[in-house]
Amino acid sequence: MAVFLGKRPKATVLFSGDGLNDFGLSLEVVESKSKKWILDGISLDLMGGKKNVALGVSKDLYKNSFIEIDAGLFISRPIANLLDGKTELNIGISGRF
Repeated sequence: MAVFLGKRPKATVLFSGDGLNDFGLSLEVVESKSKKWILDGISLDLMGGKKNVALGVSKDLYKNSFIEIDAGLFISRPIANLLDGKTELNIGISGRF
């Protein structure tokens, strides 16, 4: 699906208050473009991991033709209990090579 949309997945690690929460892949759904660094590279990301699915907002911290590093805030839900209404706020770090 990522290739069809012209997107490249990123390895993403989610951290919660008690440490590592999940590891998986994320896709940028929409990304901002601007000449100002502070407004450039803000994206809406969808993430899927072993335990959670998440939706988040990320900001490009560093980007060149070989590597990209993002950080953001994600709202996640456990896959096993997807419909129980329990959400968790996580900090996410993602990267692509």
